[in-house]
Amino acid sequence: MRPLYGAVQPSLTWQGGFYVPDPNAGAWLLRLELEGHEHTNRVRVNGQTIGYLPSQTWADMWNSAALPVPANLLRTGYNELVIEVGRLLPDCQVPGNAWDELLFRHVRLVPTSY
Repeated sequence: MRPLYGAVQPSLTWQGGFYVPDPNAGAWLLRLELEGHEHTNRVRVNGQTIGYLPSQTWADMWNSAALPVPANLLRTGYNELVIEVGRLLPDCQVPGNAWDELLFRHVRLVPTSY
């Protein structure tokens, strides 16, 4: 089985929207579960980088991650979340295929008091 698009044009960005009724209600955390190995997977909210997903072992297990989201970065109403897949470390790259897969699920924005 060959990688999507033969590893020539992989999909490197996921974006989705979410709504916040009152972002100034306090501090927020973006929580999600992920399976991926690189520490170069960037997370952005409304165009601003909030951090990078943690790297994992090669055990192929789901792990939890939480990134703080400043309330002043959120807007009342529609907001955009973007996750960008990072490149593999050079020592792990296979010629012609320099990206690792990234799986994530259970993405949610919660107040830090949750």
